[in-house]
Amino acid sequence: LQLYPIAAPESAEFPLSTYIVGEQTPATKDHNQLSVDVAFWFGNSGSDYKRCCAFVDAILEQMANENDLYFESASVDFNDEFSSYSGLIRIKVGLNN
Repeated sequence: LQLYPIAAPESAEFPLSTYIVGEQTPATKDHNQLSVDVAFWFGNSGSDYKRCCAFVDAILEQMANENDLYFESASVDFNDEFSSYSGLIRIKVGLNN
């Protein structure tokens, strides 16, 4: 698994993606899991809401084919601070020791 930092200038336009790497927890003595939140940011129009929902669904379909990704939750919300819709997918990534 390779993770690269995602950064965007303040002037970046939607859509864009970010992620947060959480804690690593042992699943078995030979296998750990890493918690990852992946966020997808869209604008604030009604069509952006639909695009955000469709994008989250498409990403979930892609993740379903991955053996080391374990789905935890997904949501689409309006973010008041950024005045935009965001999709959030929370997964655990399997890591071999």
